Amino acid sequence: MLDIVDYYLNNFVMIGIGCLECIAVAWVYGYEESKEKLGVKSVMIFNAFHLAALCFSALFLAVLPKHNIPIGFCMWPLFSFSGFIGAYCTSSSSSSDTFYHLVFSGGMDKLIVIMKNNEFGEKEASASYSFILHTWALLIKYIVPMLLFILLCTGASANFDDPYEGYAGAFQNIGVLEVTIAYLILSFFMLAGINLYADMEPEAIRYDEIAYGEKKTKSAKIELDETHPSDNAVTST
Repeated sequence: MLDIVDYYLNNFVMIGIGCLECIAVAWVYGYEESKEKLGVKSVMIFNAFHLAALCFSALFLAVLPKHNIPIGFCMWPLFSFSGFIGAYCTSSSSSSDTFYHLVFSGGMDKLIVIMKNNEFGEKEASASYSFILHTWALLIKYIVPMLLFILLCTGASANFDDPYEGYAGAFQNIGVLEVTIAYLILSFFMLAGINLYADMEPEAIRYDEIAYGEKKTKSAKIELDETHPSDNAVTST
């Protein structure tokens, strides 16, 4: 029995938690800021197409017969690329950084700014650090959750075809119940965390104010000096 519990815990619960962590950090966290920068329609299209890429790729790669594997590998870039095009064309932003904010939408855009600020402050980040940071962000947002979800579906499909160690169905059901309870508990904590974050949002300091606070203050002072030189002269005297 402990063997069954250990198998289902490591192969279905832990992998699923890793996948959900990536989704929470890269897609859920920072969702409101992405809507402000790109527009609601653009973000909805982008997220919907990538969710479709996740589901259909896993379906053809893991669940359906093996001869559908090439179709699964085609579904992934097809839906992802279509989502990029549709979201970019419907974006309400006219900034030159629209494509950048789209690629690193959600939590990754925020985390990149925070990590750069923590490491370099007001200084410009080195090219190597910036490259590693953006590569990490792309992996967490697009590659890792896809691979983990495919691995999860592949394991589930294989377990249905050939039950683990040939144990009887009653023992297999214990593992399924374990996975179900684990995901229910995880869902509860995720909902509680979302509600807590929503309650804290009006009182919280925005990340860009933390990251760019001093820069914004300095730029505002320079602008004030240029537009109202006489006021500043009186103040200085």
